[in-house]
Order: sequence, then structure tokens, then C-alpha cells
Amino acid sequence: MTNLALWVPDLTELDRLAIAFAVRRKGKLTRFDSLDAAASPSEILFLCRGFVIVALFEAIRSYGPSARETLRKLSQPPTIRTEDNVAPRKEDYC
Repeated sequence: MTNLALWVPDLTELDRLAIAFAVRRKGKLTRFDSLDAAASPSEILFLCRGFVIVALFEAIRSYGPSARETLRKLSQPPTIRTEDNVAPRKEDYC
């Protein structure tokens, strides 16, 4: 199964919170005291994508539109970042 490593750069903080909420309901990431700590990119990076999709689907009723939007993002192929399509850095404008 695929993990979330390729999708993490495209996820917003709200997406990561939806993922943390959903997977905590399924028993993962429960060692953290807060949802914010569980939602850090380094913690969700290696979660199984299939597990997260199922957890989000089950959490839609409780977490609503943000879970639905995150589920939509994870259902699409990841954005592959190359030198040609990476956003310019701040230093490039100075």
C-alpha cells in the first residue's frame, strides 16, 4: 500500500487535522495529547493512504466538508514536483 508521502506537500493544515481526527477515531495517532500534535506532517507522512481514505469516509458525518475535501485530494494522483513546476522561492525575487 502507498503512504501519504507524495500527498503531504499538497495538504493544508485543515486537511492534516481532518486526517488526524479520522485516524484517531480508528485507533491510530492516539499517543498524542492534542489533535494539532497528531496532525503534524511528520506524523501523517507514513500513514497508509488506503487506511486514511477509509477513515475519512467514515468521519465525513462527524467532520463534514473538510473531511470530504481531504478525501477528494487523496483520491487524485499526487502532484509530482520537479524543478520545472516548483513554485519560485522568495530569494528568486530579490
